[in-house]
Amino acid sequence: MSITKKKAFAATLAVVVALLGYFYWTSKDTPFSTDPTGPSPTDPLAGAASSVSGPALPAIESKARSSIVALLDSGMSIQESVAAGSGGREVNDPYAASLLIKASVACGESMDATNTLEGPRVDASRLWARERLTELCYGFDETKFNVSASAIDFGTMAKRQGEAVAVEEARRTLRSGAGYFDMYGAGQLLMETGHFPLQEVAGAAGPEPGMPELMQAWAHAVTLDQCERYGGCGPKSFEVAAFCLSMGCKEGVTFVEALRARLPAEDFRRVQAFQRWIVVNRGT
Repeated sequence: MSITKKKAFAATLAVVVALLGYFYWTSKDTPFSTDPTGPSPTDPLAGAASSVSGPALPAIESKARSSIVALLDSGMSIQESVAAGSGGREVNDPYAASLLIKASVACGESMDATNTLEGPRVDASRLWARERLTELCYGFDETKFNVSASAIDFGTMAKRQGEAVAVEEARRTLRSGAGYFDMYGAGQLLMETGHFPLQEVAGAAGPEPGMPELMQAWAHAVTLDQCERYGGCGPKSFEVAAFCLSMGCKEGVTFVEALRARLPAEDFRRVQAFQRWIVVNRGT
C-alpha cells in the first residue's frame, strides 16, 4: 500500500474506533479526512455544493454491497468477499473501501489474543465475537487491494473554499444518502461549525453530551441507517462482531439489538434520534 493510502487509512481511525465502542475525537485542526484534495473527480457529489437548495437526490447505494454481504454471510472471509464482490484487486466501491478500512483495525485486534482478551475481557460475550472476527479476518491483507474510492474532505473544503461552501456540500451529502464516510464527515462538519440542530435532534435524549459522545452516537446512527437500508448488519456481520468484541454482547444479536443492549439508555436514544433525523432529512 502506498504512503498516501496508509495516511488515508490512518485518517479514518476516528470512525473505526467509534464503531468499536471507544471514544475518540479529532480536533478542529485535524478534521476527519480520507482525501486531502477534496471530492474525487469521479465522485457523484463532486463540485455540487451550489445545488444544495434543489430537490433531494436519490439514495446512492453501493453496487458491491449486496454481493459482499451475501458472501460474508455464506462464510467467506473479508479478503475473499471483497475480491469477489469488487471483481478483483481494484476497489472503487465505497462500501468495499470502508469495509477494508474498518477491517484494517478490527482484524488486528481480533488476531491479538493477549491485548484483546486479557483479564476481565475473557468472557463468552466477547469470545464468540473474537471467533467470528477471526473467521472474517482470515488471510486479511489490505495491501492486496488498490483502493481508489475516496471520501469528501469537508475540513479541507472549508479551508480552501470557505465554510459556507463546505456546509452546503455537507447538507447536500446528508440528503443524498451517500456512503458511510461521507455521511460521517458531513455530520462532523455541521457539528463542528454549529450548523447541526443538536438541541432539536438530540437534546431530549439526556444530559448534554460532549463532542466525543456525540460523534460516537453519530457514527452508530450512520452505520445503523445504512444497515437498515442495505442490510449487512445481522448476527454474523462484521459490524456486530466488531462492536461486540469491544462491548460484549449476547451471541445472535443484530447490530441494533447490540446497541440497545450495551449502550447506556441515553446514548441509545441519541443514536435513535440521529438516525431518525437522517431519514427525515434525506426526504426533504
